[in-house]
Amino acid sequence: MFQEVWGRSFCRTMEKLVEVVQEYPTEVEHIYSPSCVPLVRCAGCCGDENLECHPTQTSNVTMQLLKIRPSEPGEEYVEMTFVEHKTCEC
Repeated sequence: MFQEVWGRSFCRTMEKLVEVVQEYPTEVEHIYSPSCVPLVRCAGCCGDENLECHPTQTSNVTMQLLKIRPSEPGEEYVEMTFVEHKTCEC
């Protein structure tokens, strides 16, 4: 039982919902739909408070989102690139 809990909590990649504005902080004048996207990211514990779970390998993924301009009429589909984590370590 402990081994299962340890294995599931240790530093690894997992899908997380990430807000678009977190990845594109200069795009605050637009509204994106969806406002968050599913990305594979490093998360978990390292067993040592001095260590942090971080990516050792990444790749780019492109997703289509709806870009809405509140100050102007209309909307458009845009391709946006996000970084996904492939491998992690402490």
